[in-house]
Amino acid sequence: MHACNAHGLHCVPLYDTLGAGAVKYIICHAEISIIFAEKSKISEYLKTLVSFSTVTNDQKLQAENCGLEIYSWDEFLQLSKQSKDRVELPLKLRSDICTIMYRSGTTGEPKGVMITNESILSILCGVNHHLDNMSE
Repeated sequence: MHACNAHGLHCVPLYDTLGAGAVKYIICHAEISIIFAEKSKISEYLKTLVSFSTVTNDQKLQAENCGLEIYSWDEFLQLSKQSKDRVELPLKLRSDICTIMYRSGTTGEPKGVMITNESILSILCGVNHHLDNMSE
């Protein structure tokens, strides 16, 4: 999430507990184009997929047939090493969106809650304050 935030990208966690319909809805609603997932979670709604495990040749062929790019985690890490372009990180503001968390949608479709950098900073400051005031 922090790496995405540093590059000005919004991280949107997807939880299996919301159900397949909710995950599909969130992918479309948030216009997600890349997902980091286990190989069992491959979806046809994406453009790029990064698997935390190895990717078989059959999976690569299946992904190509669906118009997807698919990388194993190790392959994904190598992409930045192959690029000769230096990426400049954008200036981040406290008011910028850090992540979008979707609630279960018990009254209908899941609801996206935009969480800003300032919200994350407030939580971290509160935890830090709490830890500073604890006895060992």
